[in-house]
Formats: sequence, C-alpha cells, structure tokens
Amino acid sequence: MAILKGVDAERFPELKALLENWVEWVADYCRHEKRDAPWWYNEQTSTSTLVNVIAKMDGWALMELPQDDKPSSTKKADLWFMFRDDPDTEFLAEAKRPKKWCFPHVKDWLGEAGKNLRSACKQVQGYSFREDFVRFGMFFLVPAVKEGIDVAKYVNSLVSQFEGWDACDARAWFFYDSPPAYLKEGKGSRARTHPGVMLLVRKV
Repeated sequence: MAILKGVDAERFPELKALLENWVEWVADYCRHEKRDAPWWYNEQTSTSTLVNVIAKMDGWALMELPQDDKPSSTKKADLWFMFRDDPDTEFLAEAKRPKKWCFPHVKDWLGEAGKNLRSACKQVQGYSFREDFVRFGMFFLVPAVKEGIDVAKYVNSLVSQFEGWDACDARAWFFYDSPPAYLKEGKGSRARTHPGVMLLVRKV
C-alpha cells in the first residue's frame, strides 16, 4: 500500500510550511488511528486538522470567528490564525467541501473545485475584519471512487489534473493508491472508496 503525498505552494509561499506539516499530520493521524481518516467528516472537522497543525507549529488559531465581535453573529470566518515567529501577519480563511461525493471522471473535479474556491474567496473577502489580514479560500477535495475503477490510476490522474492549475495558488495532498478496507463503504453499484484528500487554496 503506497502513499501519494505532496505540496505545491510556489505561488503562495507563506503557506508552504503549513501545508507540508499538514500532510505529515494527516499521515501521522492515519498511522495512529488505523481505523479512521480525518477526511471522512464535515467542513469543520476538515478545518480542525489545520488547527492542530498550527498549534504544533507554535501558532494560534480560532474557528468560527464572528466578524463583528458578537457571539450571536451569523457571519463567521471558518479559520483565523497566526504564528509566534511572525506576529505581524494574520491569516483569515473560508473553507468548503464537496456537496457531491463521487465524480466518475477526474476532469469533473476541476469545475467543482473552481466553483467552491470562488465561493470561499468571495465570502472571506466580504468579512469586515482588518484589511491587512492575508485572506484565502480553501477547498477540501475528497473523492469517492466507484467500485471497479482503478484507485491508483484515478489518484495519479487527479493529482496530475491540478498540476499548474491557474485557479489555485497552493495545493497539498495525501492519498492511498491502494486504500485499506476501512476506507470502503457500500456494496455493489453503491460501493465507494475514499482514498484520501487534496487541499486546494486560492489567495484573495
């Protein structure tokens, strides 16, 4: 069982260390838990993986931060963070996850990812936090591969599809090319395999 992982943050170098550490955190989590994966769950859970990484990197992070300092505010940023070694730089992010789990063709993910990144960027740009925050949208791409499709081939094609993609400024990924049994669900025509996650980032 091989692991395909990597980081491309050439156009967003401020996030390179975070994304590299995120990939290693995901790998470590999977090694430790053995029967669980952090990409199974919802948008908040996916965002919390970054919170763990930021804390390990000697930083601070908050989720669901109200934009107007009122706990009852309905406008909340998914993630705010900063690092101790760079106290003058603060980040603000909005996260999205796929509403449809399975796309039979890898090329379909480009449209889905583009739509979600545009939506996330629009939201985070509209928040009335300080203007000097570094803002970005992010999309946790979590494919559900249909039974009968070669997972290794699908994953390699997916990673290649986003190489040099202009709609994102950074990406990081962790996939099994031959996923363990616990990452499979359903039977027959409804069977799906969830081999991993790709995090796509677009700077505002």
